[in-house]
Amino acid sequence: MRAWAHAVIIVLLLEVRHSNGQGGAASCNNVVESRAQCDQVVTISKATGKTECEYRRGFYSCMLAEGCYYVEAACLTAAREPVSCSQLCEEEPGLARCVEPRNLPPPEDYHLCPHIPKASVTTLPPTLQDFLAAPALPYSLTVWTTFRAGSSADPASLLPVVLPDALGIALGSLLGLNPLAIVVELPISHSKGQLSLPEAELPPVWTQHTSFMSFNIHVRNRSDVRRMESLSQLVLLGGTGTDEQVRSQLKNTEQELSNALNSTLPSSSNLRISQLQISAKKGLTEEFPEIAESTAAPSTTVFVDISLQIQRWRAWRVRCLDGVVYRWEVAELELWADRCPEAGGKIRLIPGLFYKPISSPGYNGTDYSMNAFDAEDSWSRTTWLSACTSCKPGTVWLGLDSGANFPFRVACVTVKQGITATNQCGRIGVEASDNLVNWEVRGEMSSGLAEVKSLCVLRTAKDFPMLQCGVLDDGCGGQIQFGDCPGYAEICENNMCVCTGRLEVTDPKFDGWECGTTDDGCGRRLSFGNCSNATNASCFENYCKEDVSAANHWRLVCMGETVGRWVVREVEFHVDGLCTIHYDTFESMASSGSYYSDLPASNAFDGDRRTSWVSQCRHCRPAESWLSLSFNEKVVIRCVRVVQDPRTTEQCPRMQLEYSDDGVYWKLRSRYGFSGLTVGEDVKLQADMDMINVKDVDVTERFAHYWRITCMLEMDVQWGIYEFDFFDDKDCRNSLRSAAGEV
Repeated sequence: MRAWAHAVIIVLLLEVRHSNGQGGAASCNNVVESRAQCDQVVTISKATGKTECEYRRGFYSCMLAEGCYYVEAACLTAAREPVSCSQLCEEEPGLARCVEPRNLPPPEDYHLCPHIPKASVTTLPPTLQDFLAAPALPYSLTVWTTFRAGSSADPASLLPVVLPDALGIALGSLLGLNPLAIVVELPISHSKGQLSLPEAELPPVWTQHTSFMSFNIHVRNRSDVRRMESLSQLVLLGGTGTDEQVRSQLKNTEQELSNALNSTLPSSSNLRISQLQISAKKGLTEEFPEIAESTAAPSTTVFVDISLQIQRWRAWRVRCLDGVVYRWEVAELELWADRCPEAGGKIRLIPGLFYKPISSPGYNGTDYSMNAFDAEDSWSRTTWLSACTSCKPGTVWLGLDSGANFPFRVACVTVKQGITATNQCGRIGVEASDNLVNWEVRGEMSSGLAEVKSLCVLRTAKDFPMLQCGVLDDGCGGQIQFGDCPGYAEICENNMCVCTGRLEVTDPKFDGWECGTTDDGCGRRLSFGNCSNATNASCFENYCKEDVSAANHWRLVCMGETVGRWVVREVEFHVDGLCTIHYDTFESMASSGSYYSDLPASNAFDGDRRTSWVSQCRHCRPAESWLSLSFNEKVVIRCVRVVQDPRTTEQCPRMQLEYSDDGVYWKLRSRYGFSGLTVGEDVKLQADMDMINVKDVDVTERFAHYWRITCMLEMDVQWGIYEFDFFDDKDCRNSLRSAAGEV
């Protein structure tokens, strides 16, 4: 209580002393003491829940009241360098446009800095926090719905997700408000069946689903509260009159909400509203009714899942990826938030309260970017022209920026260019950014010169980083594939992997297991030990088997012929048979020889796959190239992990593991790649590797000595080929021509 009283006294004191303006401010007697006192204001402001804008403004107002605001070296930068407070305030990143919440007369009507009037600063679009701080009109709403036959998705899983946005769109349109002004209290209660609030309208007989929610309509303009209260009552309560008259007046609201729901429901769900009816009352409801299990189907209360909220961006733009002969001319740039207009899109994003146009330099140094958003697509009238002529690829662009507080998504883009081909761009990319510095490509319009070019912006898995499995509508007629759940005891529900029951090491399925690891069915590893209690024993198929091959020296030898040199990025010698525990402490390392001195054997044991050891020999013969480690004591190696060069021509197809007591005479421990299964780029060389049947290996992962292409169509003339080549990578960059023995 004492701290709060102290904070109020300080704020009142600052306002009284500041009211005299700069001329009436006190003289700065002691900069250090004044700064310490004003820092205390910041501490108290933070403790009482003030925002960053408010407590930073409080600090500068305090320095002004102390008479130190304009004094050189009165404030300190982040690097502790002295500077005047007025200069420091002007340079505050992102804070110079903080909105002053009180209606103060000039000159006190500032944003962040006491000496900067609002008129000289561009006001940012209002944020959700701005609306939450405004007066609120509370309502409780019941929504009864039924859906058309043939729907494939369960409405109970989707309605609670889309209802908040749909309500914001519908009421925003009817009341002339920003959709952010309609704030729904979460969670939304949803039940399958007919329900209503106590002493409220009964549900219609056709009801399949009932949704309850409480929400606030926030009015930022305090003088407009009374008018908005009357209008919201008409829209939500139907005004006055008979029941038939009220119901008739609510039809428009119900139609708007039905349209908004149909536009926000994923098209892949096949859900379409058949009938919708609402019933509202003033005030918020803390608890909603549920269907008792003894009389009807059990109720389903669903919480809005943030994982289904699509990623949004601060800014979107179109960029010319080709050169332009003369100037790039854009008559109209259409950004659609819901879908393309030909697919029923209704929400076009235009500059105004929330968005401002941005562009590369315009013609004659003047910003005419607004011309591209004025809905005047007559090419003889308003257009945006680039400043450059013969513009280089990627240098000209045009878009919308919402600021840092109101990110948005674009579902469709249409560019209407100039009518002259010399003012058109053939390749146009669509990009999004969170900081106006780094831009992510979201799509590219079809190549070729045209007056009108459009693109449906595909949703991707990156837009839903929290989803794990299943499929989802991509917004353009296709689907986003998230794949299957990795665990055998997991199922996919609402695009999330749900564990149906983890196994433990005590499960009867693992009776008799002595070592190794396995999956518990839900992505967690179960460990059964590593045969540490047995002498010279290795783990084979989860059983400990005695092993007599313990030695101080171990080496991996290439036993196949290489096309080029043997390039090894990493080698790990493991104590266990599954290659999970490797020796990272050893006495020394050696090799058969390195191609260059800066490609030594140590590169293969440094844990960095960006470095490599390269053999001295080229077209190496069997056993000509090898890598080895020496240990201070006798150890047993049961598994080796080797990471070779991605190019097949720089790989060794066959290897063997050898051990030695003196580093001179070597004995064979294991062989790999001699039974038809070739050693590839990144392989765990386990003892049973050569026991695997090559027929069990996926066709795309197989190695073979002979490859051919075959014409599978009947031809009337001879088949002629000018040139062909084989590659061992998907990008067709690593040619195998040098490895060909015969054609």
